[in-house]
Amino acid sequence: MSKAVYSLKNLWCSYEGNAHPSLIVDELAIGQGDVTFVVGASGCGKSTLLETLGLMNNTAERRSEMEFQYSSPSGTVSLDGFWDWSQKRQSAFRNAELGFIFQSTHLFDSLSIWDNVKLPALDNSMDPAALDNKLSGLFHRILDGVDPKKSGSAVSGGQRQRLAFIRAFCAPHNVLLADEPTGNLDPGNAHALMKEVKANAREGKTAIIVSHDIPLALQFADRIILLKRDPNMPGEPGVHSKALDFSKDKEQANWKDATGGQTSSTALKEMIQGHF
Repeated sequence: MSKAVYSLKNLWCSYEGNAHPSLIVDELAIGQGDVTFVVGASGCGKSTLLETLGLMNNTAERRSEMEFQYSSPSGTVSLDGFWDWSQKRQSAFRNAELGFIFQSTHLFDSLSIWDNVKLPALDNSMDPAALDNKLSGLFHRILDGVDPKKSGSAVSGGQRQRLAFIRAFCAPHNVLLADEPTGNLDPGNAHALMKEVKANAREGKTAIIVSHDIPLALQFADRIILLKRDPNMPGEPGVHSKALDFSKDKEQANWKDATGGQTSSTALKEMIQGHF
């Protein structure tokens, strides 16, 4: 595996008011430049993991034996104290390091779709000419034939989803976090966008994608994290989850688990489906 962008040990994730953790990760490393899919049944903790890694909510319990480290070209930082930082420092870190694609695209209906996707990148002091050139290329590849002057209120659901990809790719980021980003797209557009994600990864950008689309994960992922309910964890049986980690063995055209054991794509697909 390449150098880890996230290194997690004994990470307990919970929400305020809950008596027990929603997700426990014993140990997990996510490699820089990897496309990692997070899969599993509804309620097993996929969105919780994404929220925790993306620093969207204060879900990581402060524990003396936990490790929650983040590494980028600018250095390594411990995130277990992130919520003690000033809001200015928190915002600066998110803007510099993280990009997001949500199920809800949050477009401003009063703005053109060009301005909608350009606005987040402006916060990162990109050169205007370079930004416009990058944005033009993304529109050509992802939303060709759609007038960029079109209002945000006048685009279809599928177009809005593709705009979310353009917006995320346009702004600088080290890690892209996406929650069901292809859920509103037909297979052709979903595959085209995942090729863009893979191209982004070849530039050293990491992608962490929550998805129910198992064939898409098997085709495009470098890593697959299967979250499965664990009745032996504290709290009500079946509520909490543990992570099973598989990485693609490109030489063997198989998947390796954490022990080095080999699993075929067919067997892994059946295993994942068994937990849905």
